[in-house]
Amino acid sequence: MRSLFTSFHILSMSLLFCQEVIYSENVSLKKIPPGSVLADLGDDINAVSLTTIILDGSRSQPQNGSLTYEWLFPPNMIAKNNYDFSDSDTPIYYDPDQNGNQSVKSLTTRDKFLEFDVPNLPGQAYEVVLRVQNHVGTTHRDTIIITVEPPLDMNTSSSFSGMEISSSDTLAIDESTKLREPLVATLIQNNLITIQPINKKDLNPMQVNLINKNIYFFLKERGLKHVLDPNRVIPKKISINKPYNFTRIENDTIAIAYLDTVSSGEDFSKFTSDPIDTVYKEFSLNDSTIANKAYYVFRAYEYEITNDTLTYTEIVDTTLNYNFDCEDYDCVSENAYLERAGRILSWGINQYDQLEFHYFTLNDLYSSTNTINKWVAESVIFNPISDSLIRYPEYISFDSTGSSVLVSGNKQDIFNMGKNLLPLSMIKNLSEGNSIEHPSGVCVGRLGELYITDQYKNSIFWVYEGVARTVYSTPRYKNGDFINGEPTIPTSIRLNSLDEIIVLFLGDGSVRKFDRKGVQSVLLQPGVIENPCDIALNNEDDLFVASAIGKKIYKVVNDNEVVVIAGTDNISAAALDGVTATESALGYPVSIDFDITNRLYIADNLFGSIRVVTADGIISTLTEKKNRVYNVGQLRVNNYKLTTLYATHPLEHSVTRIRFQNLAPNSKLAFIDYPYYTLEKEGIYGLEYPIKEAVDIVLKGVIPKEKKSTFNKLSHHGNKISIYIKKRPIIFGLIIVLLNQGITDLLTEEVKDGPPDFPN
Repeated sequence: MRSLFTSFHILSMSLLFCQEVIYSENVSLKKIPPGSVLADLGDDINAVSLTTIILDGSRSQPQNGSLTYEWLFPPNMIAKNNYDFSDSDTPIYYDPDQNGNQSVKSLTTRDKFLEFDVPNLPGQAYEVVLRVQNHVGTTHRDTIIITVEPPLDMNTSSSFSGMEISSSDTLAIDESTKLREPLVATLIQNNLITIQPINKKDLNPMQVNLINKNIYFFLKERGLKHVLDPNRVIPKKISINKPYNFTRIENDTIAIAYLDTVSSGEDFSKFTSDPIDTVYKEFSLNDSTIANKAYYVFRAYEYEITNDTLTYTEIVDTTLNYNFDCEDYDCVSENAYLERAGRILSWGINQYDQLEFHYFTLNDLYSSTNTINKWVAESVIFNPISDSLIRYPEYISFDSTGSSVLVSGNKQDIFNMGKNLLPLSMIKNLSEGNSIEHPSGVCVGRLGELYITDQYKNSIFWVYEGVARTVYSTPRYKNGDFINGEPTIPTSIRLNSLDEIIVLFLGDGSVRKFDRKGVQSVLLQPGVIENPCDIALNNEDDLFVASAIGKKIYKVVNDNEVVVIAGTDNISAAALDGVTATESALGYPVSIDFDITNRLYIADNLFGSIRVVTADGIISTLTEKKNRVYNVGQLRVNNYKLTTLYATHPLEHSVTRIRFQNLAPNSKLAFIDYPYYTLEKEGIYGLEYPIKEAVDIVLKGVIPKEKKSTFNKLSHHGNKISIYIKKRPIIFGLIIVLLNQGITDLLTEEVKDGPPDFPN
């Protein structure tokens, strides 16, 4: 199957620049729930015979590169010998027919476009099925019907015009190779920049228009000439000349000549020509008689048929859709190709609620093999209001939309951070008797309900839409003492696939399971593991327990048996990578969690490292020496979209985000934190300066340096100080108070008496 991949050939120079127009919108993509997938082949196709059409699966979601495409074809639609498959494609064929011909039954590939040569079979209809699957096995199917129509001829001309057309009105064109002008591949201009918004649905159209305008005019003011106006009118369909690789099978007949010797008296009928030589050979009839026998030499031929595979490149005039609602870099790259732009500046709200700017080139994206893959640890920057409330962040969890839910020890509250706007208290104004005094663990259910452990009340609470209910509370005697054998000090809390509540109790080191009615069962008996500090569940609901003191991670086999899956008793063992997890030392593993692919993540406070154990038991370190993460309170994995790790630091009043980056060597990123908050407070005007600063960072070396006078430099620094103070009014107030106190002290300071005058 010829997979449509973008291949860029620089052959000509042509493009329109800087058209003053309004923004054009395409039909938006269908919305799908988080974690689900959608196959979308579009409408049915009526294709003219002896033409080429494109099967387009690019509208399938999510558009983050995680999908695998499985194309299912009816018999005799795709001939096996007519298509060339790449090494990454997996074709499956139907059984050969009576003539030995085979056709493709299915093709599993990563390519979202496929090309189909329409046969000359008018009236034939083909049903093609696209099945998409993400990396966790979620699938969806869509079907399209391709109906073959007859080629256009003079008999159908009346369908286009009411005029009669005679032979004198027609012009015969000689399409021989000598007179035909060959197509030239569409040029990609390496110095041309396109501005591409991503995830526009997170902003309203006017905000998108203004941000585009700010970026465009900033680049023009800085002297960048070759930049496309993102607010111009863009056609929905654009024709380009794309080079495609084709494969043709040619049958060759090879004749092998040899000499065949036949004695006289044998059958000569199989030879069509006269013998080329005659040989006489003597032989004895008896002891006294010798006779001669004639042998005839014929030239004979054997024929062998071989198949030659010819690969060639042909430029095809192709019409593709421009995508106005891109959600990933692949999409904006395809748009850039349609615009003939070799440089891309994309911007949009990322999954971390940051306004992200990303500069890269098409050459880097499709030609570079030395991509930079690394995990990056960075502090989460909260907006000023959230930053003042999030003090002593102890525990963290995530809802189905990826929003973080944080336990703040400062006011014993639990906040839903939403889009980094105003943090929403989840346990404020609870009914009397269900108040939470010391939240010591939190977990979010599928509907957004909270499951909370309270270390002071030794209780487990269920909170939904402002209503709290006690699931379990450690029973006491009448004198207030706890009943012997009952668990105390609940902390780490999890939900399994059946929505059963799993809780670690520090009082006796046990792990217990509860249903919604508070009925419990013991998953791990007290004393089996020394000082357990955290628990985690994998996709199969297997229970894992971390022991910081024991320096190991355990898998629970039954309530009285565990096995070590990470860490070792060998005191001479080092913290190694690329070995089994039981061969590598752990320093002080305080917290653990799993992602959706069953990889186990371990926060090790002794080494300041985040370790990961694969499903086959191999351990490695995510954080490099310059990217260590120390003093972790709790580590949790956010599986929404891209897998991201979060670590709390209670005494540092901060949260660290650890995310994976896969970038081309020349890619550059810049971020503006809490844009929703800024838009809420000041609108686009509040983002004007940060946008220019971010664009200046990612395009450093691409746009000319700004020439500033001394006055402008002072004004620039003054603006930066003003913005800093505006975002931190409390700090500004403290500075004013200190300055006022200092000036007052200077003005009221008593002047000491001078030395006495001595008599002469």
